[in-house]
Amino acid sequence: MSEPRVAIVAGARTPFVKAGKAFAPLGPLALAKHAVGGLLGRHRVDAAGIEAIAFGVVVPEKGKPNLAREIVLETDLPRGSRRRRCVPTA
Repeated sequence: MSEPRVAIVAGARTPFVKAGKAFAPLGPLALAKHAVGGLLGRHRVDAAGIEAIAFGVVVPEKGKPNLAREIVLETDLPRGSRRRRCVPTA
């Protein structure tokens, strides 16, 4: 039996800025949605083909400990089985 193939197509992150300055009004979810949207647009990835995402955050947003799940819920990424698709990283 062959193992399923996995591909990491690309990655994205928000730039480093001084705490409390340029990104102060934005929470982790807003920044993450922007990073994911930019990644999909820059690499012309069809969101329907994404089967899993992993996303990490240094300081989680209160009430949203699984940022990957929240990204799926608030973007055009396929919802499918959220438990399998959303891998939180620290």
